[in-house]
Amino acid sequence: MTRNFNRRGLPIFAALALLCTTPALSAVAVLDVGSTSAQAAPSVSPFAGSWSGTWSVFEVGQVVGTGTFDWTISNAGQITGTVYTSTNFGAMVGHVGAGGFLMMIGYVPSNVPSGAFNGIPFQGAALIDGEGKLVVSVTRTDSDRTLVAILERD
Repeated sequence: MTRNFNRRGLPIFAALALLCTTPALSAVAVLDVGSTSAQAAPSVSPFAGSWSGTWSVFEVGQVVGTGTFDWTISNAGQITGTVYTSTNFGAMVGHVGAGGFLMMIGYVPSNVPSGAFNGIPFQGAALIDGEGKLVVSVTRTDSDRTLVAILERD
């Protein structure tokens, strides 16, 4: 009897697990348990688009650097762009999840190595504020420096 329950219970358990972890698909998951052609609805990152704005880096509460970003965030949350300071610029890449967790590398290693400005790693959070601006707060993973950026849609 346990064996038959497990065979019938597995698809129901899988549907309930999907229901609990994917609210947007809950109705589809419950109605489509037996189907083999069910497809997940595509999702678009709430951060997708072109963004530009200013950033500041803080260490022990003092500004130690400023500049600007030009970013493009794909529908999947992939970030590509350029980071600028008053003396140099470079490429940057990263990813922001739908929940706002952000990881990025400033001055990605494909640029000409220049000491401190080559492959600077950050991780933290992003959100869209009430004015529609992208607010980013990330910390260097190799130091105590924090970068805060406020970007607007282009």
